Amino acid sequence: MKKFILLLLVILTSVNLNAQTPTWVCLNVSVESEGQEKFIESLDNLMESVDDFPYTVTLFETQFGNSDVNFSHQLCFFG
Repeated sequence: MKKFILLLLVILTSVNLNAQTPTWVCLNVSVESEGQEKFIESLDNLMESVDDFPYTVTLFETQFGNSDVNFSHQLCFFG
């Protein structure tokens, strides 16, 4: 009986963990150096206007890159 309950618990746990697949999207944006403050302010206003935002938002600045990199920032939404 213990083996059956343990097997049932393992199956239910694996189904539950499999149902929560992580999702993300990253956007490459170009922001001029004099417009960075306005960009951050606009992004903050957007996040504050939504009561229950279901995503974690990160903003990265690209400081080093080669000639293929034609963006200055990367904005990522993780959910």
